[in-house]
Amino acid sequence: GETANSIEPPERRCSFDDPSILCNEVTCSYCSSQREANSQIVRGTLLIPCRTAMRGSFPLNGTYFQVNEVFADHDSSLNPIEVPRSWLWSLPRRTVYFGTSIPTIFRGLTTEEIQHCFWRGYVCVRGFDQKTRAPRPLMARLHFPASKLPRGTKGKGYADDE
Repeated sequence: GETANSIEPPERRCSFDDPSILCNEVTCSYCSSQREANSQIVRGTLLIPCRTAMRGSFPLNGTYFQVNEVFADHDSSLNPIEVPRSWLWSLPRRTVYFGTSIPTIFRGLTTEEIQHCFWRGYVCVRGFDQKTRAPRPLMARLHFPASKLPRGTKGKGYADDE
C-alpha cells in the first residue's frame, strides 16, 4: 500500500465507514496495507553487506564502517520482495540504523552509546544498484531526510536526522 518515495500512511479510498470491513479495490492503499499486516507474508528490502557489495575492496579496511555497514538493494527497495513470516521467526534479530550519514544517525550520542549501537546492529546510509554497481539514495520508506519534510514537521517524530 505504500510507495517507495512516501512516508505518509496509506489513505482509505473505499466507501466503507466500518474500519473492520476491507474492500478489494486495488487502488485502496489502506485496505491493502491492513490486509498485508494481517497476512503471513512480509515485504522487505535486501540489505547487502558493504564488503560484499565492494567485492572485498574498501578504503577503510577493517573499520566499523566496513564490518557494520550495509547497503539497501535498490531493486528490492523499489519493489520489495515477499517473504513468508515463518522463514523469519527463528532468525536472530539485529537493528539497522538508517540515515543520510553516520554523524547524523548518531548525533547527540556519547561514544559509549555509539559503540553499543554498533555492537547491536548495522548502519545503512545508501542504496546500491547491483546491476550497475553504483550507489543510489535510500528510498523514503527506509529513511526520509528531515530536510525534505514539509515545513512544520521537523522534530515531530517523522525523521531523526537531516
